[in-house]
Amino acid sequence: ANPDIGSRITVPPGQKMILTEIACERSPDQTTFIHVDRDTDNSIMSVNAFAMPDIDYFEKVRVVATDYMQIRLVNAAALAQFRVRYRYEVRTLTDEERQRWMR
Repeated sequence: ANPDIGSRITVPPGQKMILTEIACERSPDQTTFIHVDRDTDNSIMSVNAFAMPDIDYFEKVRVVATDYMQIRLVNAAALAQFRVRYRYEVRTLTDEERQRWMR
């Protein structure tokens, strides 16, 4: 199963979204992955849930999006219940970022 975790997050114009932390339950095997899609990049980041310590430990990450971000669970083990948590910030794009990213 490949369910979306939460909703697709649309970034407001002139803003950026920064995924800062992610946590999940430890998978019982090595076939469960969390994928982060952003803007035009599918699976810009993949995390093997087997390697994650536990739901209470947030791993620091930095994924920036200017259009949207979606977090997906790729779950070959067909786990019925699997918890994922994440934190993000929304900030104003700087002039330098706008010139670099918004071509």
